[in-house]
Amino acid sequence: MDNNLLLLIVTGLANVLALIWIARLERELQETTAAIRRTAVHQREMAQMLETHNQLADFQNLTESAITHGTTTIRSLHQEIANIPFEILESLPTTREPGKMVRGVHDITADGVYASIITINKLMGQRLRQQFKLKAEDDPSNPGDE
Repeated sequence: MDNNLLLLIVTGLANVLALIWIARLERELQETTAAIRRTAVHQREMAQMLETHNQLADFQNLTESAITHGTTTIRSLHQEIANIPFEILESLPTTREPGKMVRGVHDITADGVYASIITINKLMGQRLRQQFKLKAEDDPSNPGDE
């Protein structure tokens, strides 16, 4: 065989192999580009979920605080208003002792109700914070303490 013909065949085969390799690289590039786009979309979704999670946690803290402060304020106002008739009853000799007993029952009952509201509010807040923490730990994009 002629050296030129052999060189032409080898060059042709090298070109064919190069074209096949380039086509394969183009497919891999397209697949990689698509994977990067999917990852970027996933990352944006995860960032949005994290932002929503943080907003919910902030809202939960604000709500818990508002309920506690509101309950404390209402408790104080309730006590001030309730004191008015009790002071009148306790100022009269004939109703002094029954008035003291009724005030005692009232105060114990009211304190129990308001303390229960505050306790339930705190327990619910703790439970929600626990849920927020668990959701954050379930997040596959959150590396945690690993």
